[in-house]
Amino acid sequence: MASLGTTIKVAPNYPEDALRECIEGWVLVGFSVLKSGKTTEVRVLSSEPKGVFDKAAIETVEKLYYGGENTPEKRVDGVQFKFTWAIDKGSSGFEHCA
Repeated sequence: MASLGTTIKVAPNYPEDALRECIEGWVLVGFSVLKSGKTTEVRVLSSEPKGVFDKAAIETVEKLYYGGENTPEKRVDGVQFKFTWAIDKGSSGFEHCA
C-alpha cells in the first residue's frame, strides 16, 4: 500500500486558551493503523510550543478511521502526520493577534 487516506476526516480543535492568547504552532503525531482501519498507539513525536496543541492532535488522530477503499490490507506502523494551527489575523475578532 503506497499511501493511506482516511474515510472519516476530522478537523482538530483549536484550544481556547491558545486562540485567546494568539498562540500558533504545530504537532507531529505518530501512530499505527490496524487492519480494521482504527488508529492506535497515538503519540506526539514533537511539537511547538510544547504541550499547547498535543491533546487536540492526539484526540483528532484517535477519531480518524481508514475504511472502505482506504482500509489497509495489514497493520501499518510508523504513520506520521503534522497538524498546524494558525490564526487568520485578518478575521473579525482576531485583529488583536496581528
